[in-house]
Amino acid sequence: MPVSYTHLDVYKRQDVIYRLKDEIRKPIAAYHVSGEYAAIEIMAERGILDRANAHMESWAALRRSGATIIITYAAEKAIEWISDYEY
Repeated sequence: MPVSYTHLDVYKRQDVIYRLKDEIRKPIAAYHVSGEYAAIEIMAERGILDRANAHMESWAALRRSGATIIITYAAEKAIEWISDYEY
């Protein structure tokens, strides 16, 4: 049986993800779009915020809203950041 999921843009649609998670019993994917990724990267380059923490905070918000899959341009660094995170 193939896995199906719903693709939604991230921050503007967290309320939709939250409602969908109870209505459909399938994985929901959220796409951390390039503009949101770029905003974090630019602010990190300027020293305004911590790159890893900002991305992980974005992903945590998506998980809280109900996304079971997160698609992000920061995927290459995700395992490193998550492994290094102190809980």
